[in-house]
Amino acid sequence: MKARILQGLIVAFALASAAHAEEPPWVAPMKQVLGKFQGQHGSFAQFGDSITVTMAYWAPLRYEHKNLDAAGQKAFEVVNSYMNKDCWDKWKGPDFGSNGSMTIRWADENVERWLKKLNPEVVLIMFGTNDLNQLKTEEYEQKTRDVVRRCLENGTVVILSTIPPRSGKLEQCRTFAEVVKKIAADMKVPVVDYFAQCLKRRPQDWDGTMPKFKDD
Repeated sequence: MKARILQGLIVAFALASAAHAEEPPWVAPMKQVLGKFQGQHGSFAQFGDSITVTMAYWAPLRYEHKNLDAAGQKAFEVVNSYMNKDCWDKWKGPDFGSNGSMTIRWADENVERWLKKLNPEVVLIMFGTNDLNQLKTEEYEQKTRDVVRRCLENGTVVILSTIPPRSGKLEQCRTFAEVVKKIAADMKVPVVDYFAQCLKRRPQDWDGTMPKFKDD
């Protein structure tokens, strides 16, 4: 049941419809992590920057499902029936691990406090947009790995997310996305490839700074 919940979280979040042909490699390791969990079941935290803290991220899925196919709808229903309702929109802000202008350094410094306060069953981690101008990839990778490790040791399942593409920094964002996917593969945690989905869905006009969007 918990494995299905984890898969449902990913599908619902990414609005992806493809079903796995076989069990993903992270399912068994995450079952082991859940075996250590001693907090409130159904608790879901989001650690990240201004993208994560906004009410445009995750929260609208509770009410609005545009172009959601049957598999995605089923995944949403699994998540919605299990997840603590406050975690849709009330677990936002610095005390909950999300705030504007922050980098993975902030998470590295505060993750123990967040875990003690929230003790989430599942956490989605997405840092990187601000890190592009402040951290080299080596530090970004090392600190991300450390944050993931401490969450797993707490008994919290981690879902990593790549960052969306940023105007003028497409290739740098791609590099950071590859780092996140590498960490996910190495540490056997699920990953949402937000970066790839943006380019897949809007390959020609993903950049909101384009002249065509000036009056939007």
